[in-house]
Amino acid sequence: MKKIVFIFALLLNLYAGLLFAQVPQQFNYQGAARNANGTPIVNRAIALRISILEGSATGTSVYTETRGVTTNLLGLYNVQIGSSGALTTTGSFSSINWASGLKYIKVEVDPNNGSNYSLAGTAQLLSVPYALYAGGGVGSPGPSAFQIAVNNGYTGTEAQWLASLQGPQGPIGPQGPAGGPVGPQGPAGSSAYQTAVANGFVGTEAQWLASLQGATGPQGPAGSSAYQAAVANGFVGTEAQWLASLQGPQGIQGPQGPTGATGSSAYQAAVANGFAGTEAQWLASLQGATGPQGPAGSSAYQAAVANGFVGTEAQWLASLQGPTGATGPQGPAGSSAYQTAVTNGFVGTEAQWLASLQGPTGATGPQGPAGSSAYQTAVTNGFVGTEAQWLASLQGPTGATGSSAYQTAVTNGFVGTEAQWLASLQGPTGATGSSAYQTAVTNGFVGTEAQWLASLQGPTGATGSSAYQTAVTNGFVGTEAQWLASLQGATGPQGPAGSSAYQTAVSNGFVGTEAQWLASLQGATGPQGPTGATGSSAYQVAVSNGFVATEAQWLASLQGATGPQGPTGATGSSAYQVAVSNGFVGTEAQWLASLQGAAGPQGLQGPTGATGSSAYQTAVANGFVGTEAQWLASLQGATGPQGPAGATGSSAYQTAVANGFVGTEAQWLASLQGATGPQGPAGPQVLTNTLTATNGNLVSTVNGVANSPAVAVLVSANNGLTATNGNVTLGGTLTSATTVDQAGFNLSLTGAGNLGIGTANPNNKLEISEGTIGNSGLRFTNLTSASPVNSTAGATLGVNANGDVIILSSANSTAAKNYIYMPSVAIDITTAGTFNINLYNEYYQQFNNPLVISPGAPPAIPTVPAATDFYYYITFYDTTIFSNLSIDVNGVLTYTVNSAAPTESTFMNIVLVPKN
Repeated sequence: MKKIVFIFALLLNLYAGLLFAQVPQQFNYQGAARNANGTPIVNRAIALRISILEGSATGTSVYTETRGVTTNLLGLYNVQIGSSGALTTTGSFSSINWASGLKYIKVEVDPNNGSNYSLAGTAQLLSVPYALYAGGGVGSPGPSAFQIAVNNGYTGTEAQWLASLQGPQGPIGPQGPAGGPVGPQGPAGSSAYQTAVANGFVGTEAQWLASLQGATGPQGPAGSSAYQAAVANGFVGTEAQWLASLQGPQGIQGPQGPTGATGSSAYQAAVANGFAGTEAQWLASLQGATGPQGPAGSSAYQAAVANGFVGTEAQWLASLQGPTGATGPQGPAGSSAYQTAVTNGFVGTEAQWLASLQGPTGATGPQGPAGSSAYQTAVTNGFVGTEAQWLASLQGPTGATGSSAYQTAVTNGFVGTEAQWLASLQGPTGATGSSAYQTAVTNGFVGTEAQWLASLQGPTGATGSSAYQTAVTNGFVGTEAQWLASLQGATGPQGPAGSSAYQTAVSNGFVGTEAQWLASLQGATGPQGPTGATGSSAYQVAVSNGFVATEAQWLASLQGATGPQGPTGATGSSAYQVAVSNGFVGTEAQWLASLQGAAGPQGLQGPTGATGSSAYQTAVANGFVGTEAQWLASLQGATGPQGPAGATGSSAYQTAVANGFVGTEAQWLASLQGATGPQGPAGPQVLTNTLTATNGNLVSTVNGVANSPAVAVLVSANNGLTATNGNVTLGGTLTSATTVDQAGFNLSLTGAGNLGIGTANPNNKLEISEGTIGNSGLRFTNLTSASPVNSTAGATLGVNANGDVIILSSANSTAAKNYIYMPSVAIDITTAGTFNINLYNEYYQQFNNPLVISPGAPPAIPTVPAATDFYYYITFYDTTIFSNLSIDVNGVLTYTVNSAAPTESTFMNIVLVPKN
């Protein structure tokens, strides 16, 4: 029976920058069919039966389909599982519950395109089809905040729990004066950021604000902040509390002013005043020359030494820490401005209340013509890279930088981030009042601050129309992707391409990869700083102040009285559900773990508690039956699927065939033998002559007649022979080129002992020492890299650390795969046109800079050294998106993007085949 091998292929996913309005009920699958010898089944119609299994590799099928496909030149085939075109189906693909349990894919193949299927393999589905769950399925609801509180030990009804979240009522502030009548609401206008996005800016609002910043001027003297000045003048509280105190009462709404005329952009004004050039050239002309480096000022530590301090900078930093003051009495908890607003009738979250402080937006001015952004102009003029890389390339050379106080602290031994260093300069903190969250915890709330904030969320208001929906309402006809594309202005001319920082470093002499250059920027780690003092826990402070009971009783004593039952609010999403909606990926336990902050300083050693049950004892108490070893074994998860087999190298004969040899392996072996040397001269004619040498006496017998008496002769030998006492033995120095003609007879060396070539002390049966490191001294004249491959069975040979020939791998255990799938590369198809990408550079960069490696693995994957050492193939691409594809000998792919709208087959398979 033929054996069919299937391969899960890595797809070249193309980033479209757009989302499907509806997730298609199908997913792509690629496999390869091979016979029992590992030879691809090429250009042939075969039959497939594909099943989705529930729970395990032997689980129940929830969907099965059969299809007929045709393999390509490499034996590969592509199908869209769940799409139309299946010959038969069992079950409904759209009814698969992707959110429930594990899913496995089972593939069966009939190479004769019939119904006699053989199992090709079964593997677990990991992430690709689960976009179907994200796009269509609705998971079961997660626990509410109240349920989480009950799970964490809260006892009481949900109404009692909600009432326990209410902190003590603060005093009511004086009533402010009544405002005047509210003016009419003006139409909503675009913000400056929205206008920038409409004109081509790509990035967040924070990135846009950062892009407005000009070059940094020289460092001025450090002045006090407004908050520091307020503290110096008697304000007591945090900076956030001071900022909140600056909020005055809401003024009356002024009348709507007339809409001003649209002004010229700065570039247009420059052109009107005589500037000649593109907008990119004008932007470049705004960069002033870098000013001279100012003298380096003394650090605070240097000033302290100049004024008499004796010690290291670390000791000086430690001396800044004053003694901790006594804890003051707990002040009454006051209402925040937000709480006051809620008390006075505001309904909504604190973020919604802050947003409500903003006055109405003025009328929108008329839409000006859409111009190209500076970045788009640069791309049109040849710049290659992201907008962030382009912004970075505008930076002129930086002058010499003096050490900051933080860098000086690190040089003198400080270990930590700059934020940690700044925090270490702060004097002792005075007594802090309880936050609203701490008050809630004191009153019995169980959960994180994020969960408490989420529990305060009121009902969600009605959802407003998106910009796209508004456009459709106002007459736009087309998909959201087409609407987004219609917002883009014409592309400006291409700006000149600037060198990246890494390219500049290479130009200035740096030798190494970009990853090695980035690593070279890292400074050495400073020594470990001293350990801070250990503080008492709140429970220990309570015990010190007279509390007598366990910590659990102390925590219970913090619970305030239960208030009256409040009305039941609408059920909102739990904090975990909100986190998942905002992009968090993981279980609720993983989300809870991600909320934990950095570990605080080590507390004092508490008394030794009672010995708890081990995990095994807990398991037994909960019903496990068996030994501890059996329990440990039960924790072992299922074994993952077998990884793909490594590629088997070609034999010398296969290499010879690949390089042009034509013939069988026996003919190739025969071709390795050199030509026979010329015939030597004939010896003198002797009819019958027998010579016998004994102890130096030579007896000659000619034609049966022996000479008498025996003649004493001096026997000599050379050319690899030695004469001793008239006896000739093997051994000595060759004095001329020597050939032994076997004439059809075998030449054998039997018995114990080793044969050395190039060495007088061989340690193996045959040991060759060529004398040059890296050269084996062994050559097969008729077995070269050009010899044809005669068999896929056999083994690959290599050498170990001693030079011994060993078997590296067996073709019987590893399928031969002399090709490499191109690693995943994102290609932007949002813009139609002709583009190119260097496939070899992408392959080389990813293989030389892996993001994650297993323990003990080399830091880089072995690579083919040059682009011309590969053959490049495209085995599949989406013809609705791409056309005019070509690859040159250096691996540069040129392609045309026909349309910016992705389809269900928007991907490309690229295979790299080493030439040798």
